[in-house]
Amino acid sequence: MAMTNSPIALVLGGGGARGLAHIGVLRWLEEESVPLEAIVGTSIGALIGGLYAAGTGVAEMEAVLKKTDKLTVTKILRPGFSASGIIDNNRVRKFLRSFVGETTIEKLPIPFRAVATDLISGEEIVFDKGPLAEAILASIAIPALFMPVYHEGRFLVDGGLSNPLPVSIARRVSTAPCIAVNVSPNPESVGRPLQEGRGWTRKQFEKLAPAWLSDVLMEKGLSISGPALKAEKGGPKKPSYRLPTLLQVVLQSISISTYNLIVLGLRNAPPRVLLSPEVEEFGILEFHKGGEIMRRGYDAAEMSKPEIRSILSSG
Repeated sequence: MAMTNSPIALVLGGGGARGLAHIGVLRWLEEESVPLEAIVGTSIGALIGGLYAAGTGVAEMEAVLKKTDKLTVTKILRPGFSASGIIDNNRVRKFLRSFVGETTIEKLPIPFRAVATDLISGEEIVFDKGPLAEAILASIAIPALFMPVYHEGRFLVDGGLSNPLPVSIARRVSTAPCIAVNVSPNPESVGRPLQEGRGWTRKQFEKLAPAWLSDVLMEKGLSISGPALKAEKGGPKKPSYRLPTLLQVVLQSISISTYNLIVLGLRNAPPRVLLSPEVEEFGILEFHKGGEIMRRGYDAAEMSKPEIRSILSSG
């Protein structure tokens, strides 16, 4: 039986492909007839939240993901070989516009905010107007993978660097009870291959990146398992481990800073309900596993049904 509900503010955090769990949460909210007063998103949360706020339904998102395989992901994330990022932003921008066109944030049927980060100052940038596609692109621009997005005199990158779970922004936008969905796991759980200097196998690497990326790096002489340390002449015996690659260092560093920011943010601005789908086993670019990831989001919402029912009935 559907609940008699007051509206909520929904906060969707960053986490790469793990954020497809947000679609499962939205599916659950639809089934329970939960009205949304506002959506605030960072990174993949801005992507899913922005599409939904613009009228792209859960069923349509699910249909797209059912057709998504590794080849589809590779085509969308094809490299552009820019000096400031590997992925071709224009290809991603075209993909986003195929859903939202020239829609602007201020005209969305559901109030929406997307968070990005000023690459120079580190400042949190909140999009509350302008082209939706551009706001989403800026919010998902993971450093080193995507090129920074130039917007109004600023270079913008992934919002997870400044506010990965933007409950604080939702509180500015809405007075409704806030439900937040965190899909950024503890960095130790996703960085275990780096422990004791162990490099990643190609299979492990491709949980983070499509096959073409490891090929590109290898063409440039960058081993996916990291360069072996060399023993100096007359020095100690050569260590039995490999250094992490540049991309491993970048992504794991982002994971660490993101997790710490989330912990700090939850202390200062806790949501009424926090959902944490079990998605740590998935890589940040494993979009082809969307069906299972979405199910994890739905299950997390279902498990928290008593908590959610409580805030919906009390308003």
